[in-house]
Amino acid sequence: MKRRQVCGTTGAPRAPSAASKRPAAGRITGSAHRYDDVPQLVTVVGGNAVTAAAVLGCLNTADATALRRLHPALAAHVSAVPWADTTTRVLDTVRWRTALPAAVACKLDTGRVGVLFEPAALRSVTVLDLSQGSYVNDAVVAALPPSLRRLNVSHCGWLTKAVSFTHLPALEWLDCSATKTKVAGLPLSLRELTITPCEAADFSHLRSLRVLRCYELDNTRIITSLPPLLEELDVSAASWCWPLDWSATAYLTRLRVLRVNHCGGICAAALATLPPSLQALVLAQTLLPSMAWSCPRPLESGVNPTVPESRAFGSIGKAARDGRTNHGKAPRDRR
Repeated sequence: MKRRQVCGTTGAPRAPSAASKRPAAGRITGSAHRYDDVPQLVTVVGGNAVTAAAVLGCLNTADATALRRLHPALAAHVSAVPWADTTTRVLDTVRWRTALPAAVACKLDTGRVGVLFEPAALRSVTVLDLSQGSYVNDAVVAALPPSLRRLNVSHCGWLTKAVSFTHLPALEWLDCSATKTKVAGLPLSLRELTITPCEAADFSHLRSLRVLRCYELDNTRIITSLPPLLEELDVSAASWCWPLDWSATAYLTRLRVLRVNHCGGICAAALATLPPSLQALVLAQTLLPSMAWSCPRPLESGVNPTVPESRAFGSIGKAARDGRTNHGKAPRDRR
């Protein structure tokens, strides 16, 4: 009789016991949200530190702004990343620092009106781009943090001749072209410099300098003041009359690359005095009339015979092959 009652109740649904009362699959206890409602990016970034570093390394600060708003769990991950983004433009340095307290690089948006720039918000920043900033003056430069290693203040018209960068002891890379900056106001730690030359320039105190871009440099006295450890020199767009004597640069025993683009008036005698350590000679958009007539074969092969083991790049060989050596005109008959 008991067996029949058990068999008879097999088709009826059983009430769940107290011990079997569990949240339904896919639900979070104490919350009405399902796991499926959480974006997969939140699960990947917020659940594993290794995958979080890999994913965040593929993003920039613009993506980080949207990521912080995606889920509260991601705000802490985003704020702890040492962002080094120099492509996303910043409008407000205070809000930028509040959202990304560990960021180490910043590029100010100079193309808009109303940019809020606060130097105090740039603490611990190592890379800073203030190029073409109408708000950048001597006082702003003086308030920059000493942690800077790379700084771009090119085309900042409000910088005067009295501006000084000597309070930045860690600065290794500086672009102050198209400004009135004087060489005397530069720190000794510089290894790469881009600057507009002046008549009173003297680079002798920059002993650590390795790369110099000093466009339109044609003063022999300034050339003799270049630091002896210089490895690359760019004097493109020099004046039409290039100094004939480079023998004063013989002490530059480590000079490997010389760029003299868009320059005229260079002759074989001037190139013959270049340092023997030179490995690459870049002469794009530069015509050498005397060399084109005197030694056409080496020019056609792209090798400069006056500098041992060097490579000459640019339009020299093409000009010699085409017979255009006098500003695009064919040379006169010398017979």
